[in-house]
Amino acid sequence: MEQATMNWARGLFRLWLVLSVFWIATLAVAMRPDLQWSQYTESYAQAEELARDLREGVTAESLTEAQAEAVLRAKEELFLRTDKKVQSSWSTITAFLAIGPGVAAGLFVIGFSLLWAFRGFRGQSK
Repeated sequence: MEQATMNWARGLFRLWLVLSVFWIATLAVAMRPDLQWSQYTESYAQAEELARDLREGVTAESLTEAQAEAVLRAKEELFLRTDKKVQSSWSTITAFLAIGPGVAAGLFVIGFSLLWAFRGFRGQSK
């Protein structure tokens, strides 16, 4: 009776595939990149609107120069806060992309390299 040989390469590949899907799904639930993306687009649109508003400046004739300067500083502060939200959301999105698929791809490269290296120790088959 002939024994079936175990195909380590196929088994390890399937294990890597399953673990990678679980890893990325767990990370997606924890980091919520969809929520970060929507926050990023909303904050970016708000920052663009504020930047356009800042360029127009304060032109109301009823305001004194000090009042106009105060309004301009308040708008600048709001723009800077919005810009920080944009940067925070973008850094979370890039972190998800680097950590999620990046770790899975790194493990694949390491596993493939080890498999390739160990195949070099096999004897010649006749």
